[in-house]
Amino acid sequence: MNLSGIGVSPGVVQGRVVTVHHVDVELPFAEPAEQDPARAHDEIRDALDAVATAMESRAARVADAEAKEVLNATAMIARDPAIADEISNQLRLGKGRLRALAGAIEHFAMLLNDLGGYMAERVTDLRDVHRRAHARLLGHVEPGMPELQSPAVLVAHDLAPADAAALNRDMVLAIVTEQGGPTSHTAILAAQLGIPAVVRCEGVIAAAPHTLGVDGSTGEITLDPDEAQTRELIDRS
Repeated sequence: MNLSGIGVSPGVVQGRVVTVHHVDVELPFAEPAEQDPARAHDEIRDALDAVATAMESRAARVADAEAKEVLNATAMIARDPAIADEISNQLRLGKGRLRALAGAIEHFAMLLNDLGGYMAERVTDLRDVHRRAHARLLGHVEPGMPELQSPAVLVAHDLAPADAAALNRDMVLAIVTEQGGPTSHTAILAAQLGIPAVVRCEGVIAAAPHTLGVDGSTGEITLDPDEAQTRELIDRS
């Protein structure tokens, strides 16, 4: 069985699948208004600043210039004063801190989506900042990539920019995502690292394959290749 997406980084490989599960932000059903909105605002800003600092620290440790740029760009989102202003507005509307952060993020996500193209693809970066700051507000560890024990094809709804920037070329055979686009950070970094990649391959997660054949040029995905399909992939590689 085959699926197709958009090939964004060339190369033909076959390998076992590791699925990177999307971590959804879970908001409280009824979060009370903050008794001290100014203090809540400062605590949300502290969480965002901690996310930014972690990104900047990671950027300082990576050698790849493109990865540095991605991580620093994500840090800039976390420090964006416009987001801080919108958080204040959400708190004034009577929201609790978790819903105020979520409301501010959704406000800017809608603006970026309306702009379309490159700007719309930055929504992934914005939501990554949200997940990380939300976790910090709860005192949890920031979400991230699973540690690979052997080479594998990564399958995900989309990869967060910080996770894409930390990819190990020796362990990641290919990347297949259901979302993203040719100018997403996942696509840009995969091409920079020479990792075959396909984006917008709808249905690959639900198919739950054990192995995948990936053609990063054509966007063709082979689910659990049989012997003949494996030989064809080898001939094309």
